[in-house]
Amino acid sequence: MKKFTFSLQPLLDYRKRYEDRLKKELAEIKKEEKRQKKIIEQLHKKRTKCEEELRKRRISGEIEIASLLIYQFYLDKLSLQIEEETKKMEEIFLKIKNKQTQIIEASKNKKVLEKLKEKRWLKFIDDVEKDEQRFIDEIALTKFNSR
Repeated sequence: MKKFTFSLQPLLDYRKRYEDRLKKELAEIKKEEKRQKKIIEQLHKKRTKCEEELRKRRISGEIEIASLLIYQFYLDKLSLQIEEETKKMEEIFLKIKNKQTQIIEASKNKKVLEKLKEKRWLKFIDDVEKDEQRFIDEIALTKFNSR
């Protein structure tokens, strides 16, 4: 009996590896997204803590103009950092969207070859069954003719 070989198997293997690589890259980008979220969250906490401290000092009346300016400068700096980190986060979102699009495309390309392989496998099985049936018919005919 002949063995089934899919002539495009190397291409199918390549497409599987390519899709896997894209998925790993997406996982790395998502880790980057997680780190970026933590950074932004920490900056927001710092700003909230500073604003609360400033509010308490204003209420108690123990704040000087110099301290007020320092607080304001620090709050402005934190706001700028939050803005910069938010822009980085938007870039990460774009990377994720782009990578997901690439994965979908790679998956479609892989599935096309998998479907083709499946069709060829079914044709191969059908051909083998036809060959077996011909062989059985030939044996039966030979047996019949020998009587």
